[in-house]
Amino acid sequence: MLVDVGEGESGRPASLAHRLWAPVGEWASSKQAKFAARRAQQRQRLAEGLWGIAQQVLTLVLKVTAVAVLATVVLGALFCISLFATWTLLWLFTPGHADIELPIYLDYRQPLPQYSLQASKTRIPERGQYDVALRLTLPETPQNEEQGISCITFEVHEQKEAGVRQEALKTLTKCLMVRYRTPLLRVLHTLYYALPLIWGTRHLEDVRELPLLTDWTTPGSFHRDVSWWMTVTLSNPKLQVTEATLLLKRRLGPVQYLLFHWPLLTSALLG
Repeated sequence: MLVDVGEGESGRPASLAHRLWAPVGEWASSKQAKFAARRAQQRQRLAEGLWGIAQQVLTLVLKVTAVAVLATVVLGALFCISLFATWTLLWLFTPGHADIELPIYLDYRQPLPQYSLQASKTRIPERGQYDVALRLTLPETPQNEEQGISCITFEVHEQKEAGVRQEALKTLTKCLMVRYRTPLLRVLHTLYYALPLIWGTRHLEDVRELPLLTDWTTPGSFHRDVSWWMTVTLSNPKLQVTEATLLLKRRLGPVQYLLFHWPLLTSALLG
């Protein structure tokens, strides 16, 4: 009878090793399964967290967009209302013009150079208060320096009916003279402005502005069917005047001044 000793002896160690390593394998398998389950839970939680963040970001973007659209609509409506209010105030309270510049052409063929501004040929000033001034450009010539003091007479006349004696509304006289400069000051002035004088952008002249009337209220006859005119007379025919302008500066209140000169800024402030 033959006995397979080696097989039996070798089988014992194999079964023994299997019995010894089986719990370790089961433990490793359970650990691996738990790790996989934990990884799956973490991935699920991460996905849920990212989805929640995406929902919050989308909600925030929608809210910001809604607020921006609402703010744009409200600001646009306020801007339109402010523009309407500003232009309404402009139409109601501000004049059609602020200042008027009327050129004066003195006639030197007369004994006393003068010029008349007639109502039919002159821009009629609106009813209101004005500061009237006369701007004269006097060349710095030896003849003008020799004249000394000269006088300017300003008159406002009206004639209500034909054949009726004319009535002087305003009459006043102002004095002026060419500003005197010493020879040294004239040489320094010429050297300082040498290039503009050569190019013709600047001239040796004295620009004087004579205030004539302050807070002058235009009479109601200016706006009715009557004849009126303004006369500027120069007392010295030897005084050389290259340019003359009659300035009618409208006196505006603070609100009228803002509305007339800065309508957009005023509309923004009102809005």
